[in-house]
Amino acid sequence: MKSPVHSLAAIALLAAAAGAHAQAIDPLHNERTVMTAQWGPGVSKNPYLQFTLRGAKAGDRVAIVWNDNRGATRRDEAAVA
Repeated sequence: MKSPVHSLAAIALLAAAAGAHAQAIDPLHNERTVMTAQWGPGVSKNPYLQFTLRGAKAGDRVAIVWNDNRGATRRDEAAVA
């Protein structure tokens, strides 16, 4: 189950690198928040997020939602294979 989560985290967090920094990162499993990370500029300068998602089944939706210090929000999602 790692592949969709890791891919989404990389896509969403690297997009914040253009002069902004990620502040709130929320991984979702079928629209349920599984954790919340709140970062400052020191962490989000070179962001990396890893976590284990248990109980995910093929077809479940996994999403990463983040907000940056400039007020932008991004959401990326994928289905578990």
